Amino acid sequence: MMPYCAVVPFRRSAFSLPLAATMLFWAFNFVAVKLAYREVSPAALGLVRTVATYLMMVVFTAACGEPLGYPRGSAARFLAMGFVASGLYMVAFLEGMGRTSPAEAAILLSTSSLFVMLLSAWLGYERLRRGTVLGALVALGGVALVAAPEPGSAGSHLLGNGLILLGSALWAVGVMLAKPLSEAHSPYRVLMLSLPGALVVIVPYGLGATVHTEWAALHPITLAMVAYVAVFAGGVAFSLFYLGVRQVGPTGAMLYQYAVPPAAALLAWAILGDPVRPSQVAGMVLTYAGLTWALRSRVAPRPTGEP
Repeated sequence: MMPYCAVVPFRRSAFSLPLAATMLFWAFNFVAVKLAYREVSPAALGLVRTVATYLMMVVFTAACGEPLGYPRGSAARFLAMGFVASGLYMVAFLEGMGRTSPAEAAILLSTSSLFVMLLSAWLGYERLRRGTVLGALVALGGVALVAAPEPGSAGSHLLGNGLILLGSALWAVGVMLAKPLSEAHSPYRVLMLSLPGALVVIVPYGLGATVHTEWAALHPITLAMVAYVAVFAGGVAFSLFYLGVRQVGPTGAMLYQYAVPPAAALLAWAILGDPVRPSQVAGMVLTYAGLTWALRSRVAPRPTGEP
């Protein structure tokens, strides 16, 4: 069995090279998507990425020696997770990316941990303390700064930011659906078994656009960006991320994710020429400060049976 297949952590370290690589993959993904959009529609890109990720997860799961079928009585939960976290989320993300900038999208997506905290409290998994609520409000203030349109900008830009924020919330719902599944199965198997649920959304969304795309006529750079989004930002990055979580733990992995927005903003500035506005920098600082405050204020989950 490959070392990354273990369900329990196999090692602890202060630094995780797989997570550092994953953050770079995901940061450049925002730029790669914008470059691919010059010739490929969001719908076609979404279908190619989802199918490629699914096939890669099938290979990883089989390499781990795990069954490819659904455990008895659990198919509905796996499919529901995929429907939300890889289907609805992907549509919101791709459509939002067509209307906003890489820097704004990366910052807005970083609020997914905030949505996870709020959902956990709403479902009774943990209690909210005053610091958690205040931190959430500060983070939302940062989001408002980032999402606020510039004077004279098109309404579609604000719509794009709204779609990205919706995607962040959908991802958080997917995390909650995945929680009991990830405790019993490897993350590779969880993702692999959930992705058919995403195809219920992605195939109708992207099939027509994929068929009508003249793939052979695309510029080599466009093809390279499509391959990057489909392979490296998808299956490869997910695999490295799960490997890194086993090295530094989930909380440590969340800290690495904070590196994605500034890296995405710098890459977008260097490659696409996107300016970084002072309001974006201020919003990023406020969002990170609020998220950190909220995370540090969390308390242990309620004991079973406690009202």
